[in-house]
Amino acid sequence: LGHAFHALSSNTKYGSFNMMNVEHDFIEVPSKMAENWAFEPEIIEKVSQHYQDPNKKMPKNLIESIIQINKITNSISKIDNIYKSLFDMKIHSIEEYDENIDFLAMWNKEQKEMLGIGDIDNTKSVTTFAHIVNGYDAGYYGYL
Repeated sequence: LGHAFHALSSNTKYGSFNMMNVEHDFIEVPSKMAENWAFEPEIIEKVSQHYQDPNKKMPKNLIESIIQINKITNSISKIDNIYKSLFDMKIHSIEEYDENIDFLAMWNKEQKEMLGIGDIDNTKSVTTFAHIVNGYDAGYYGYL
């Protein structure tokens, strides 16, 4: 959704200056802003209504519950992004390649230090972290 807002608010004369051609450090900023903006009480009130009766709004206590749940999940997500950013920086700061480098051990160490858990039952969850090889190399910190 944030990238869609970024695209809609981009007003450029040339396509080469569109939203995807900003500095890589900035690419996630509009998206992260939209994620936070969507959980402002005023915004939730404006966009929530009963599907059969637009005048029937979401109860304030439900809005508060949604905001509180978002604070919790946002905190967990932030911790997740911190350890992924640390891992990303570490693997992209290696000066000399060594085939004996244990990337899974590095991943598990960061995960254990930040989340208190390591790789669960040898699932090799590092293999799900595609950002490190698809253009975000040493740039995942943009999600912070």
